[in-house]
Amino acid sequence: MVDDSPDSSQDDSTRHAVRALNVSEVKQVVPDLTNMPCGWEKSGSLAAGKDESNGCSAAQARFDTNNWNDGTSTRSVWADFTVWSCPSAALTAKGFEETRSGVANNKAREISLPKLGDQRAAITHYNIDLDETTAVALLRVGTVLVKLEYQPVPDDSGWSKEFEQLTSVVAARAQQIQNA
Repeated sequence: MVDDSPDSSQDDSTRHAVRALNVSEVKQVVPDLTNMPCGWEKSGSLAAGKDESNGCSAAQARFDTNNWNDGTSTRSVWADFTVWSCPSAALTAKGFEETRSGVANNKAREISLPKLGDQRAAITHYNIDLDETTAVALLRVGTVLVKLEYQPVPDDSGWSKEFEQLTSVVAARAQQIQNA
């Protein structure tokens, strides 16, 4: 199935398969250590399952690194990946809008992302309870919805390049699995 929706950012010559993924396939969309930048480690196990009420499969994993050094101390940075695949691109697009609305209501500031997938949004927001800033990327690639939470955003400006790298990796994996 081809995503020919008006929101598709792909031109006719580069369209790819769009199909619902099962739980096993959704787990494959989540990056593993071979896809993460040097110095990242997996934190905990990969969680996965299926929501019987809507037929969406989901998987979640967390990674961390102590590579961010501001010159006086080393800080841990976390990357949480949550991936869903729903029975249709329309249902996944609805999930994208609902998730974006929930994230954007949190005193967010939009940030740019490269053109990835069919829909994309990225924001940073300050969490007063944790006294830190979090970056969130949302991507829809066909029937796959990806949410990446990256926190805390380091003071070093290099974080945005790594943030984009992580979103690009998971977007490519989402399309690769749907094309299989």
